[in-house]
Amino acid sequence: MDLFARINITARLSRTERDSLQYWNAQINKGDTTYHARLQRGKYLAPAYVFNKANVPAIAERLTQGNPTINQLVYQSMRHIDFDCTEGLKQLKIPVLIIQGKEDLIDRTTAETAINALENPTLVLLEKCGHYGWLDQPKAYFESIDNYLKQLDIL
Repeated sequence: MDLFARINITARLSRTERDSLQYWNAQINKGDTTYHARLQRGKYLAPAYVFNKANVPAIAERLTQGNPTINQLVYQSMRHIDFDCTEGLKQLKIPVLIIQGKEDLIDRTTAETAINALENPTLVLLEKCGHYGWLDQPKAYFESIDNYLKQLDIL
């Protein structure tokens, strides 16, 4: 199963959020690319990315800055060429830290695939955490980085 099959954003949304997201996507597709339309789209898409719903406004704002059309084209192109960086990851000899929320919209098997390909990996899974660890679990997120850097004798 590829990365793209393991991401199901709308499954993490309520019915109201899915309906509202569909509405705002349609408005944008019809040409309404105003900040207001992009923010409304972000407001209904953001809950899929975070565990702590108090972080929705920050993610909604961030989502106004992307271009969903370009993102879709990139993902389609990556699927078309059967993009797989496993062999490249195997060439990395340096230590690598992967931090993932247990409630991330990207399935944990993606991190596990990277762990299996890397020579010197460390995986940290954060409880009650979605895609943005520094928002959902800032203390645990930054402690993980500090501890990792100390292990490497960098701090």
